[in-house]
Amino acid sequence: MRSIFVASFVCFLGAGSAMAQLEYVADWAPSPLPEIDIDAYPQVHYIHDFDGEPLYPADYPNLAYIDVNAPSGGTLRQAAVGTFDSFNPVLSRGQLGAGLSLTGTRLIDSNADDLDSAYVIGAEYLQMPEDRSWIVYKIRDEMTWPNGEPVTPQDYIWSMLQSLEHSAGFARAFEGRLMAVEDIGDNRVLIRFNPESLSRNDPIQMGITTIMPRYHFEADDAERTLGETFLEPFPGVGPYEITDFKAGQYIEYSLKEDWWGFDIPPLKGSYEDKIIYTYYGDRVAVREAVKAGDVDLFSENSSKSWEFDWDNVAAIDNGDLRKEAIEAGGLKSPQMFILNLRNPLFQDRRVREALNYTFDFETTNETTFFGQYSRTESFFQNSDLQATGTPSDAELEILQDLYDRYGEEYVPSAVFGPAFQNPTTSGDGNNRENLRKALDLLADAGWTLNDEGQLVDADGEQMAFTYIYGQPVVARYADPWIENLRRIGIDATGRLMDPNVWWDAYRNRDFDVTSTVVQSTYLGYLVYYTWGSLMKDNPQSRAAAGLDNPAVDEIAEQLLNASTREQVNLLANVVDRLLTHNHVGIFQWYVPTSRLVWWDKFNEGLYRPEYGSATTGWYIDPTKEENLIGRSGYSLD
Repeated sequence: MRSIFVASFVCFLGAGSAMAQLEYVADWAPSPLPEIDIDAYPQVHYIHDFDGEPLYPADYPNLAYIDVNAPSGGTLRQAAVGTFDSFNPVLSRGQLGAGLSLTGTRLIDSNADDLDSAYVIGAEYLQMPEDRSWIVYKIRDEMTWPNGEPVTPQDYIWSMLQSLEHSAGFARAFEGRLMAVEDIGDNRVLIRFNPESLSRNDPIQMGITTIMPRYHFEADDAERTLGETFLEPFPGVGPYEITDFKAGQYIEYSLKEDWWGFDIPPLKGSYEDKIIYTYYGDRVAVREAVKAGDVDLFSENSSKSWEFDWDNVAAIDNGDLRKEAIEAGGLKSPQMFILNLRNPLFQDRRVREALNYTFDFETTNETTFFGQYSRTESFFQNSDLQATGTPSDAELEILQDLYDRYGEEYVPSAVFGPAFQNPTTSGDGNNRENLRKALDLLADAGWTLNDEGQLVDADGEQMAFTYIYGQPVVARYADPWIENLRRIGIDATGRLMDPNVWWDAYRNRDFDVTSTVVQSTYLGYLVYYTWGSLMKDNPQSRAAAGLDNPAVDEIAEQLLNASTREQVNLLANVVDRLLTHNHVGIFQWYVPTSRLVWWDKFNEGLYRPEYGSATTGWYIDPTKEENLIGRSGYSLD
């Protein structure tokens, strides 16, 4: 494969050693690189998505929703399902250990108060022109490795090269976009982008890249490289370090006493002394671990379990273990039946639409979920990004242009009508009318029922596919759906897999149908990475469905470069109509609350930020934790 980068090496003499000084320039970049008057641009503490003003000013003391007076200490024990076999965050292969991000710090990142801005963290400041063709990050002088040495632009550049070499997703995302990465002195790194393919989010994405310890992996006695999976902990710049682990069973993180970041405004707050992730075979085992006092906090995703599995628990009855549904508004990430569009069977839109008619959500919700869920109908449910009603004039203008250029195959005429709505049923188990509509659509697509009641194509081959899943609880809603599929002659089967086997199948796109949640921090990248064709063959991307639609690709690119909130909302409305009316998957459901169970050792913080989770700002109260020990079987042993 052609390398898109060439490396220049200049001799650099370090203290007692020699190390190459690194600079990276794309092979298509002009030579020499254009001169930039960096000092002509202000030093700022944020990047705003739309060139607006940030919520937090340059001199903000801390994040407002974090109680900086809260005590530190305590032990947070969390659960993970499955296993892990790697501590390498760069490599595309392997199952990464839970919580590894605790060992790192990003140069820039978002917060839960401000949707439209990212703020410097590991960087002291940044400089960037209006067109975002380049960015300078000034790495904090106080940011140090555990050995006391400062983090440098050379560490950043080396880490970038490792990501380009070993992370297929990273290399693919920035192919043709990243021009050069340079160490320009004064602990500053200059990142240049291709002016012909600018993305407004690229400077942020480059700022959230993991910085790895070059000195560790290039030491004379180094046994590992970032080109392989490994389970040896490595030094990081984050607040925690791995102090104990057992492969596939648990990982213990301990707080560094002398961490450099405690007084940095966005990092101020309380920290647990230890954070432990314990692995379990399934969520049934996790629930029992919570009841036994071995896991401190649990988000319940099963309506049946929420209704029945927490009854008659003494610790709940006496208040030591709390159970509460906490309101959680805002945008809902869609959970879906994902159809693998690489399979010729699902490349016909009529087939995909027909399969949605076979899913009886209303009956499933009443009989299985106790009426707790609502049906998802948008990729941006419960937000201004969601398409509603008929298209606005601005939407129509974009949609008409796309239709004129790409036609009905990619831009179905349904986009010009009302926003997508799922078929509904009475909820009494009678889905006959919808099944008839499914058969009509399938007949239009060339599928008919033979004398044996099998749905067959023109060659007499029966439609057949397998739905794979990694948790036994899925069968509660999968089995009724599969039964409906069988009622119309489809040879559909469900297959329960070990969670790790399922993950490998999902990542390698070795499935017909499965389920997943579609989510991303940044909207542009959600569409680009999940539904853009550029990423469909990349196992590290979120593009599990493998959609290849040039109209969606075009809007995804525009979303990456949208310069106003109004423009983002408009483009999101458009792509929502494109995706839903193309029936790229089958929506499942969402719950308007976060159903939480936790041991009463937490204080719930100052307030719940608008864009945070139900537990954002929570912290362990060491006094409450100490008083809890010995009660209701709770122990930290």
